[in-house]
Amino acid sequence: MRTFAIVAVVEGAAPDLFEWLAFHRAVGVRHFVIYDNGLDGEAAALLKAHEGIGVTALPCPTRIDMTPRFAAYNHFLASRARLFRFAVFLSLDEFLVPAPGRSIQDWIARIPPHAGAVVVNRRVFDTADRTKTPPGSCCAASPAPWRTRRTR
Repeated sequence: MRTFAIVAVVEGAAPDLFEWLAFHRAVGVRHFVIYDNGLDGEAAALLKAHEGIGVTALPCPTRIDMTPRFAAYNHFLASRARLFRFAVFLSLDEFLVPAPGRSIQDWIARIPPHAGAVVVNRRVFDTADRTKTPPGSCCAASPAPWRTRRTR
């Protein structure tokens, strides 16, 4: 059984997809299950290029009774969740940031074996209306909480 996966549904051009994947790889995530809900050719090619290093790209399932996002989540839970101890469902504008100096694997190692679920605190850094994309990367455009000192 693999330890951890990030599950996401992506669509369109997904300009931040490479940065999002690279960031999560840098903090220790090794498995991604990405549902393609109509990606453009460039983004689809990026996912295909990463298949050998832990990225599984699947077509987004279609269901008349739910949104594509929830259809994909249900598909993962029914067909792939058993392959992982834990999974997190994220969007491309959400980043899982471990404590400074730690990796995701360090954090997971501290979870008791009997835990069936884990609650993760959420911080929102950019609530402004983004009608214009700022220059540079997604991470550079937002405050860097991983660079601040912990007070505990």
